[in-house]
Amino acid sequence: MHAPVSPSLRRWCGTTALVIATMAAGSAVAAPLAFPGAEGFAATVTGGRKGQVVHVTSLSDSGSGSLRDAVSQGSRIVVFDISGVIKLADVLVVGGDNITLAGQSAPGDGITIYGRETSFSSRSNIIVRYLRFRQGMTDTSGSAKKTVNITDGQNMIFDHVSIQWGRWDNFGITGTSSTVTLQNSIIGEGVPPQNFGSIIDGEQDITIAHNLWIDNNERNPKFKANGECINNVVYDWGSGGGIIGGHSGTDWYEDYIGNYLIAGPSAVDKFFTFYTNTDHAYQTGNMVDVNKDGQLNGRAVVNADFEGTTPPTFETAAHSKPPVPVTVLSAEDAYARVVAQAGTCQHRDAVELRLIGQLTSLGTKGAIIADESDVGGQPAMTQVTRPAGFDTDGDGIPDTWETAHGLNPNSASDGSGDYTGDGYTNVEKYLNELADLACPGGTTTPPETADAGTLHPVDAAVPPVDARDTPASGGVTGTGGITGAGGAATTGGVMGTGGAMKAGGTTAGGGVTESEGGSGGSGMGGAVSMGGRVGSGGGVGTGSSAATGGAIGAGGLSASGGVVSTGPVGAGGRAGTGGTPGIGTTGGATTVTSGAQASSGGCSCRTAGVETRSYRVFALLGFVMVALRLRKRRSMTGAEGDGGTSTVTGAVRKPMVEITAPECSSPSASTGTPMGFWLGTGGIP
Repeated sequence: MHAPVSPSLRRWCGTTALVIATMAAGSAVAAPLAFPGAEGFAATVTGGRKGQVVHVTSLSDSGSGSLRDAVSQGSRIVVFDISGVIKLADVLVVGGDNITLAGQSAPGDGITIYGRETSFSSRSNIIVRYLRFRQGMTDTSGSAKKTVNITDGQNMIFDHVSIQWGRWDNFGITGTSSTVTLQNSIIGEGVPPQNFGSIIDGEQDITIAHNLWIDNNERNPKFKANGECINNVVYDWGSGGGIIGGHSGTDWYEDYIGNYLIAGPSAVDKFFTFYTNTDHAYQTGNMVDVNKDGQLNGRAVVNADFEGTTPPTFETAAHSKPPVPVTVLSAEDAYARVVAQAGTCQHRDAVELRLIGQLTSLGTKGAIIADESDVGGQPAMTQVTRPAGFDTDGDGIPDTWETAHGLNPNSASDGSGDYTGDGYTNVEKYLNELADLACPGGTTTPPETADAGTLHPVDAAVPPVDARDTPASGGVTGTGGITGAGGAATTGGVMGTGGAMKAGGTTAGGGVTESEGGSGGSGMGGAVSMGGRVGSGGGVGTGSSAATGGAIGAGGLSASGGVVSTGPVGAGGRAGTGGTPGIGTTGGATTVTSGAQASSGGCSCRTAGVETRSYRVFALLGFVMVALRLRKRRSMTGAEGDGGTSTVTGAVRKPMVEITAPECSSPSASTGTPMGFWLGTGGIP
């Protein structure tokens, strides 16, 4: 017969099992966003994560080292070892799923793809960042009608791209496409025969946010979809109007929030046009400025501004519920953010600078063009090539970065590793860091006080972005009095540089018959970013400054919706000990500090797809308590009673410690709740 198991051994086994379970729970990390700052319906796509890293080394249209070859297969992260113009001889067809196009990896002034359409049709799970796409009148094929085309595509996010000179539309989402985000981009100067901005024709779950639409005759965009159009700036629309409704026989639910429509020389007075009662419009916080007087002094859009065969059906609440809500600013702040950050703000080229200059003229500059040659055509770009030894193992990460972060520059395998455990692979961390440093200024820094930005870490000889860009850089000053998007982080009483102000307000639309313009497509086929991350040129904040390069604030520093939790400041955007990242609600939508994570003694609550994890600190504390308990037992004499008393000197033995964890269910919680067990007495309930 086996000897009975002692109560103390049972308690030891139970405590150990709980500690092991806690460690196991802590090791499960929820999937991160596509990249820090990704928002809307496609914010959680993964692109080429953990796929093969492929280097573009040539500006040739095809062949080894070309972009065409790089996108011919799926499951790839495409990086660029060269800068300049890729002149297409035919439609560039993306030939596989699960692809990341990391334009921010290019040296010099980046990459421009010119001369034909780029097709993402029938593809899925795509990330595209910091690239310029231009079709132009040089494309006389007649079959390719858009600069960037998505027909029957799903799960794609386009961030900080620049799209111009589309023959019919600059950007098209048609067919059965769904779950697409276009953010922080410039869509402008459509060319004949239509000169249109974008057709979004019959799609589900579309997010269009923080973009500049400029010098398009209409369709800025045409929003025949279930989705959201938030904080866009529409400038110098033509005779067809600005934002266009679906005007179809099918019901569509369209959320218009915090957009600013500003008339340029070509614009007519109609700006929300082509609506019918099948367009279910929720509109709030929209502004319009049609006086063309060189000042930003518009008025609130009202329901009567929406024009068409019949008025739209106005809804009283937003319909869209994306997994990651868009950071909502006031229309004025959306304008300032677009000026500072839209397009390839890493290195804006002459076309982008010209368009931003037109926008900031506030009514006095701009035109609907007949040919890109009317405005100088595609500018020449200096070709810059990465030097030999830049990335020895070819994993997409420079040797210097690998060495600085404890990786092996001679082993490509660590590119797909995750040395911090945040869910991003190491090559993604590097690419995200480049993007964090891309745009000068922060999203709450007034343009006139923004710093000069931070040099591209691998292009130190390139002057700061502000030295090249004519418009002032920076971000937006908060207005409206509602803190959002990471909130106003306070550090020692100083306002942090990471929040953005939420907006609320009202909206507006037109009546001419619009040509459909070809909804099909050829081929097989948005720190600084998104207002929620801290930044003023980049850099990790420690001590009393807000952290950058990831989440806003740390250790209770950050707050969304105005809630500021307690705790010291952490470094690198990770919550410090004893703190809890704040969350909150603004305007009915819950917002969360972008990428905010708790560390020792903290916790992070998952809202709208943002990561939640439990931390190993409890496991560590459990082991410490168990060790202390065993040590104490060795010094005791006598037997234990069930009631937790010891015969040592007849004293009553009290529970050793109660471990508490921060409460995750309350947005403003700064106190803890018991984990539900005591170590050392009475076993585990």
